[in-house]
Amino acid sequence: MREEYEYNITNENNPALDIKIRPETKIRLYQSKALSKMFSGKRAQNGIIVLPCGAGKSLVGVLATANVKKRTIVLCNSNYSVTQWASQFLVFTDINPERVILN
Repeated sequence: MREEYEYNITNENNPALDIKIRPETKIRLYQSKALSKMFSGKRAQNGIIVLPCGAGKSLVGVLATANVKKRTIVLCNSNYSVTQWASQFLVFTDINPERVILN
């Protein structure tokens, strides 16, 4: 796995994604700190976020996706988690629901 990803460059294999965070989305201080550690300059550091249950890991992942503005794959270990992640993208962003694919 690459340690850094230059997400602001043009990438024909993974074109830009039209996604913005909804203005009413509230971000906790520790979530903001986690994101600031992940992103520096025009590079994203590795995307491993460690937070306890209920601390908003899904929201942090959604925020990271909206910052990178690239297609993202989310791997889950249950159908419930897949549904939860999909709903988080729809609740916290303006993404077209047809762009959220559940497989």
